[in-house]
Amino acid sequence: MKHLIVRIYRKIRKFTKQKRLHKKMQAIYQKNGKIEVRGPFKGMVYPDFLSAGSSLYPKLSGIYEKEIQFIFDTVKLKKYRYILDIGCAEGYYAVGLKRIMPGADVYAFDIDARAQKLCRNMADVNNVTIHIEGECSVQRLIKLCRGG
Repeated sequence: MKHLIVRIYRKIRKFTKQKRLHKKMQAIYQKNGKIEVRGPFKGMVYPDFLSAGSSLYPKLSGIYEKEIQFIFDTVKLKKYRYILDIGCAEGYYAVGLKRIMPGADVYAFDIDARAQKLCRNMADVNNVTIHIEGECSVQRLIKLCRGG
C-alpha cells in the first residue's frame, strides 16, 4: 500500500509540475505572441502553442530527444543537398534543420492535414522555405533521388 501511495504522489507531483510549466509557457506566448525554442534549434519560433504527435514542452525547453542532439552538431558541418523529414508533425526537425542548413532543400512529409498546416505555419514564421507534402511514396523518393 505504501508503494502505491508513493507512486500516486509522484504522478500528482509530475502532473502539477507540467501544469505549472504549461501556465508559464502560456504566459510567455500571450505576452510575446510566440515561443522561442532552446536546444539544437535555439531561436526557432513556435507560432502557436500547438504540437502534432508529441509533447510540446520538451521541444521548447531544449530537451526533446536529447540523446540524439549531438547528431545535429555533425549535420551542421555537412553540406547536404536534400533533407527528408518523413512524419514531420508540426515541423520541429524540418524547420530547425532548414534554419541551420539554409542551402539544403528540405522536404517535410506528413499524411495528417493538421500537421501539414502547423508545419507550413512554423516555416512561415521562421522565414524558411520547405517543401511540405502528404504521403511519402517510393515513387516520390525515387523522383527526389533523381533530382526532383
